[in-house]
Amino acid sequence: MKEEVPQNIEEGQLEEVEQSSTVEDAPSPDVEGIREGVKEDTHEQTEGLHQEVEAQAPKKEGQAEQKPEETEEKLISDISAKDYFEKFIKPKLEETVNALGLNAAIDQSKTMLSQVDSNNVKAKVKAEKKAVRELSKAINATEFKKWAFTPQAMIDTKACNCSGAALVFAHVMNEHLGIQTKQANPSGHAVNVVYYSDQNTEYVDPRNNVFYNIDLKPENLETSVEGYDVYKVNKGGLEFKKLPIINYQEGAANTLLNNTVWMDKDKEKDPEAMEALAKYADSEKLAFAQHFSSSKFLTSRDADPAWIDEKKSVKRRRVFQKIPLIGRFL
Repeated sequence: MKEEVPQNIEEGQLEEVEQSSTVEDAPSPDVEGIREGVKEDTHEQTEGLHQEVEAQAPKKEGQAEQKPEETEEKLISDISAKDYFEKFIKPKLEETVNALGLNAAIDQSKTMLSQVDSNNVKAKVKAEKKAVRELSKAINATEFKKWAFTPQAMIDTKACNCSGAALVFAHVMNEHLGIQTKQANPSGHAVNVVYYSDQNTEYVDPRNNVFYNIDLKPENLETSVEGYDVYKVNKGGLEFKKLPIINYQEGAANTLLNNTVWMDKDKEKDPEAMEALAKYADSEKLAFAQHFSSSKFLTSRDADPAWIDEKKSVKRRRVFQKIPLIGRFL
């Protein structure tokens, strides 16, 4: 049964849409997932997220205007994305795994992997792929909620959006099962890239239970900025042609903070955003989110003509996907 496309998502936000393939980009035989409803909620950044805070103390009569550098208030101490991950995200991840009901899939995969001869690469990769699908299936079975992306929000709602799904999937793969997994942030989405023991790589969208074998050739690496390796991907059926990939700790901090900024922006017109912001984002985190979201990577990416074309292409395809008959061929 196909899921309804939400009607209440504002312009600039991503929608839940049906995923299909174009005639010219027909899915290749290695595509193993069929996505009935794409659940995405990572937002592209807009200009002006980095804010300057003016001094609040009233000026005395005749007092000279302060210089800009003296009026800027430091809202949060310097902290890296990995530091943010260690302080605000990691401590809650095991509780998140429990809340989402993923332990059975983890235990089953651990048992299966332990029974494989580590010297038999072919058998090991087969077991790794089965573990990936078991966990993806378990995450896909959880409820989708637009603002369920922080560990505490996922714990309380027992649900997750694409950012939350990518975070939990990478945590389990790396920390529980020993399968190298990174986070990828294509236009408006959060997914994962799994690196198997035979050096092959796979695009995995655990929120929608979709898989594509992708070849990340060195010659397809377009740029590396602030921990992100941006690859140009040409894969039939995969709507994204640019794939920024990063270690999951940094990727988690990035996407979670970006969502926090958008949650703040949408709070006046989205009651769910206002409720989530009040409950899950304190002023310290929000201040850092505003600073972090103006990072060099995000700024340079949004100004890149090729990335602008990528965003337009993805948006155009999703508009047509919602049209009966036409959408069947996209």
